[in-house]
Parts: sequence; C-alpha cells; structure tokens
Amino acid sequence: MRRWFGLLGFEKGSLSPWRNRSIGAATVAFVVVIPMARLIAIAFSILILPGASEILGAEVIMQWRTVGDAGNACDGSGDEGPGCVAQVYQISAFEVTNAQYAEFLNAVADSDPNGLYHVDMAGGFSDSGGILRSGTSGSYSYAVRPGRQANPVVYVSWYDALRFANWMHNGQPVGTQNGFTTEDGAYDMSPPPGPAVRKPGARVFLPSENEWYKAAFYKGGSTNAGYWTFATRTLGESSAAPRAEPPPGGVNSANWNLAVGGPPGTNPLTNVGAYPRSVSAYGTHDQNGNVSEWNEFWFEVTPGARGAFWGDNNWLNLASFGSGNSDVGPNLNAWIFGFRVARVGFGCCDPAEEPGVGGNPRCIEGHTCCNSGVWGCDHGSGAPSCIEGRVCFSFDIDADGVPTQSDNCPCSSNLSQCDSDSDRRGNHCDSDFNNDNVVGIPDFNMLRGCFGRTLGQPGFNAECDLNCDGAVGIPDFNTFRSFFGRVPGSECP
Repeated sequence: MRRWFGLLGFEKGSLSPWRNRSIGAATVAFVVVIPMARLIAIAFSILILPGASEILGAEVIMQWRTVGDAGNACDGSGDEGPGCVAQVYQISAFEVTNAQYAEFLNAVADSDPNGLYHVDMAGGFSDSGGILRSGTSGSYSYAVRPGRQANPVVYVSWYDALRFANWMHNGQPVGTQNGFTTEDGAYDMSPPPGPAVRKPGARVFLPSENEWYKAAFYKGGSTNAGYWTFATRTLGESSAAPRAEPPPGGVNSANWNLAVGGPPGTNPLTNVGAYPRSVSAYGTHDQNGNVSEWNEFWFEVTPGARGAFWGDNNWLNLASFGSGNSDVGPNLNAWIFGFRVARVGFGCCDPAEEPGVGGNPRCIEGHTCCNSGVWGCDHGSGAPSCIEGRVCFSFDIDADGVPTQSDNCPCSSNLSQCDSDSDRRGNHCDSDFNNDNVVGIPDFNMLRGCFGRTLGQPGFNAECDLNCDGAVGIPDFNTFRSFFGRVPGSECP
C-alpha cells in the first residue's frame, strides 16, 4: 500500500507517521505525479485495487483552542459558581473522534484487559458506533467503519476517557496497558474506582467541570466578561437555544432533539465541527449537542458530564445552568457519551527560540510569555507588549497582511481572502467541496473533474480554484494534498 501512497508525493514520516488500517474489500488510491508530462499521461487516474484490504491513517493530532482570561470570575456569586479557571489552558476544538480513538486502541489494546473497546462500538443503539475489532486477544486490531472517521467516539466510559488522557500525556506510546501507557500519567488508575485526582505536572487530561464550562460558555476578552447561556454564544432561555437542524446550520445550530433525521437505526451523529458557524467564544465546536461529554467532576458516586446528546429534547441540558452530574456510574459505556481533552504547558515565547524584530522575542497565537518584559506579540515592530503568563494573540499569524481575527484562513497565507462558497472559510483552506466536513476521495474526484479548466471554460468550478488565480492546476492540487484526510479549517496548530 505504501508504494501507492508514495505516488501521491508524501514521503515517509511526513504525516507523523501514517499507519495501515483495514477497511475491507477495496482500497482507493489516487496518483500525484511530479513531472507534467506524466501528469498528463495518467490524467489523475484513480486506481481501484481489487482485493486490497488496508487504508492509511495518521497518529492522533489534536486541534487545540486556547482558553485565556486566566483568573476569570465564576458564573455565580463569589467562588460558588462554575467556570472560573486560574490558568491559561488549551482544550481540544472537537470531540475525540472514532479515527483518533481507533489509533489509541491499535497502540495499546492488542489485548484489552481494561475493556477500552466495547462491543457496541461496532454498531450499537441506532447504529451510532464507529469502530470494528478483529482478531483474538493478543492480536486484536481495530478499524474505523467507512464514513465514521470524523464522528465522535461513543460507548466510551469515564475510565476509558481518563486512560486515553494518560496515553496522550505519555506521548502516545505503543505497548501493553501499564504505567507507561494508560495506567499512570495524568491520573493514577491503580486505586479503587472513585474520583479522578489529576496529578501535579499533568500535561494532557480530561477537562475539569470549570475548564469545560469556561470553554463552552465564557464570553472571553476580560476576566469579568460574563457567560453565555448556550455554547453557541446566545443568551436567554428556550427561545435562545440552538436550532436543532442538520449541518451546516447557521450561527446558532446544533445536533440535538433528533436534528439529523432518517429511518430508525440510521446513524444520528454528525461529524465533529459540522456546524462551523456555531462555535463558542474560544472557538470550540459541539459543546451543545452531538454527544454528552465526560469531565473530571465527581458527585458522590457519579462522574460529571455536560452538553446535550443528539436525541435530547430538553433545552435545559444544553444550557449553562443545567446539571453537570451524569447520574451514571464511571464504568458505563453508552451511546450518548463521548469526551474531549485539555492540556497545559503548550509552549511560551523565549528569546533564544523565537527571535523577533529588533532582537525582541515574538509570540505566536496560543503561546504564553515565559518572562516579564515588553515583548513584541506580532511578526513586525510596533506590536503590543506581551505580559508574563498572558496568552499572546498575534494580529497576523500567517503574515499575509490580513488580521487574524478577520482572516478566513488564519494560519494559511491567503491575501485574496476569496471564498467561493461563502461559508466564511477561504478557498485556500477549504478543500471540502462536498461539505461533509472531511477532505476525502469525493472531494478529490471533484478536483480531478475540473483540473486544467480555467475561468470561463465549461467544467470550471471556482471552489476548486484554491489559490484563486482563475485556473485549476498543480498549485491547487498541492494545496488539496496538504489537507487530505483532515477536517477543513484545521490548519492552525
């Protein structure tokens, strides 16, 4: 399989690294060739390899969102309400997906003494599961069901989520389930079942109730900004709740109250990030809807969870004043629960590592200042100062002349800002032509269909013109290649 992948122009290790995963009867490979003569000769052929049984997948790479405004006020009187967090941290922009969890299983669950895989992941209630297991204990392997890569993983227990966090904290090692992989790290899993105690120095972890709540509902911008009622940045009661509608929705939409219709047994989950305009103030997706999410909170004998799931019809379960108690045990594997992770210690500005204009260190978005002093926060001179411990939000991360806050491709140089489908994501970082929230084979087929066309010619599609130069050619294909297999808009670290 790797020899076909090599034709695409990816070199070994270039995707951190890619691994083989079984999907069944056929594997689709597509060809990118460097010399133009050969490119014309093969005409972007797609090779269908009968009987092939593997597809390439990547290690777990999270897309993070920085939650600043350290020391913010709680949502309530004094220190009694949730949402106040003393430090800057990052939280994953999306719920952990089937593809990410399958990578975890393949790394640590060839035999699975802690039951990280649940049989209902193969289907389960309403066919919502997305991971298949094959083999016998000692040689188990795991593959994502076709089309389910970007669905949030379900049928994970609270303890499964803690062990995934340990694995991330430990650097995603491969091996048996022990203290170097899943049983120690951010959490010591050896004591009897009970509350999760985050260890000092934990780098990746399940978010606390306060961390999850702040990322979802805090308005941001200062330490006394206040809170939204819903994670889609709306305020009020039932009338302000997100609209239950299929993706991509609008500026206040979510997957709840059976938003994704279909016959009984039809998968009700949406891909993570499927509502791109319904995000929290810090840029997180799906904290209202899709699945309820585990967090570190512990109430008597039950762990915490927040955010309504796809079938919930009670708007109170979406709201900030809803209960944070899951009302179930920590070993429950259910179709309504998923999770996301958070982290600290993700880097800071250092004069020795990031020299800027005039010898001043410069920050990039999401990094904090290591030391005190007046430091430039942007790539140029005259930028605002960076105060110790405060997150620096660069005015222009990709140095394309467009301010980050208004840049429709904030981490990909895109001066033209062209946006052919008007979805607020620029062509340069939007290779998801069929809007299914993942850049895949159907999108490649669309690109192949309009390759070589220029503006005004039959078959020209402006969405395929990723660099907006009026022609669909090699530069557009190279851009497409860099996003293949990813969620659109995920180019930022």
